[in-house]
Amino acid sequence: MTLRTTLCRFTVTTVMVMASALTAFAQADFVVGKADDFITLMNKGDYQKAYAQLDSNLGFQVTPDKLKSIWSQLTTKAGNFVEFKKSDVQPKDGFSIVVQVCKFEKGLVDLHVAVNNQGQIAGLTIKDHKAPPAAPAAAQPATPPQASAGTAQPSQGGQG
Repeated sequence: MTLRTTLCRFTVTTVMVMASALTAFAQADFVVGKADDFITLMNKGDYQKAYAQLDSNLGFQVTPDKLKSIWSQLTTKAGNFVEFKKSDVQPKDGFSIVVQVCKFEKGLVDLHVAVNNQGQIAGLTIKDHKAPPAAPAAAQPATPPQASAGTAQPSQGGQG
């Protein structure tokens, strides 16, 4: 195989990997946008439009009034919605689960919004926010003996 052939194959492979990565990012942006739109409609009290975002399976299980009840229960407990803080997308069972960390007046809440391949909302789960595990504390430097608790002696002003 010549150097030119190797470089061409490498270039084609690199372009394909980059295109695949861009597609994944675009898909993530798409589903996060759908989840954000749904949450925004709920927050605005536009339950009819929020209902219109549901896939048919979920649409048979809930009504706009049920969506209103869900949002009302959430805001009674957490306070009014303030802002989106962070989102993460996790694939599960053929759906994209958008975990949207939302700030409410009384704290953070994780809204898990399932989005199907057509961009329809297929589920909503509300969970208390779980902060990521804290990083281990950095090792503390050893305390010098003269500053150790119980060993330091006050100065006696010139006596010695």
